[in-house]
Amino acid sequence: MNELPAPSLTELLSPQGLEHLSLYANHLISGTLTGYHSAPYQGFSVEYAEHRPYVAGESLRFVDWKLYAKTDKLMVRTTRAETNLQCTFLVDRSASMRMGNKDVFSVLATATLVQLLGKQRDAVGLEWIGEGTQRAWPCKTSAAHRHEIIQALRDYLGETPKINGGKTALSDALHALAEKSPRRSMIVVFTDFWDVEHPEEQNWENLKRALEHARSRHHWVLLFRVWSPEESLLQWDKRTNPPWIELLDPETGKTIKIQPSAVQKEYSLAMRERQDALHHLQQPPSVQIFPLDSMDSVAHALLPFLLAHQKLK
Repeated sequence: MNELPAPSLTELLSPQGLEHLSLYANHLISGTLTGYHSAPYQGFSVEYAEHRPYVAGESLRFVDWKLYAKTDKLMVRTTRAETNLQCTFLVDRSASMRMGNKDVFSVLATATLVQLLGKQRDAVGLEWIGEGTQRAWPCKTSAAHRHEIIQALRDYLGETPKINGGKTALSDALHALAEKSPRRSMIVVFTDFWDVEHPEEQNWENLKRALEHARSRHHWVLLFRVWSPEESLLQWDKRTNPPWIELLDPETGKTIKIQPSAVQKEYSLAMRERQDALHHLQQPPSVQIFPLDSMDSVAHALLPFLLAHQKLK
């Protein structure tokens, strides 16, 4: 895949930013096969599914009379109904996503997948997760609707970042979306999972129940865990070797001073525990978590999405 470099934040926020974002998304998916999706539900259309015994009282027009002439059995010919996939994107816009380019990465990935689904004639929607974000775009297939979603993504990047800008509340968003979405929809989440500070907290159980709820409704949930390199490894300028560094929590506005050399081992252990906790939330194939680095290519988010997308055809 010949890939353009990711546009800078300045380019995205320019007057031509929306067009740039659309063109970039279309470039990433150029060459992708387009087409319709066949639902797993039986209906009466043109694609054959199977035969089943005739039930007294049913209309005789669906009886396979040629098969009856051969077997002397009344069998109904069922087919698969053509349908469109419905996919809703949940994008974390809590304050922590503003750190380390995570917001730009999530916006570019979401815009790319929105354009891809548009070429597939699938319905797309967008919801924000985070405090103080009420606007949502329900699933629709029109080009104007996709344009509005991409405009909303661009507007988000254009907002002034806030400190103490609210937490994620991912569990609540998943519960609500799982309940109102049609059966067998896809939910794609871009988040850093920083609404849970420690793996042993009750919020992990809340998130697990939310994912089980979505799974019980036959939804497929793809969770993209977006972290920056600074989060994966506690980094500081080792040339100056400062005795103290000050860390800021953007979601609460609190600061803490630490000795980096003294806490690096503990920090690495805590991050491994966090990764293990996320791994145990998976319930393949319908609930999967994929780690992404905010400095990676956006194309890295396409492969797991496409694999899940094909399974829902």
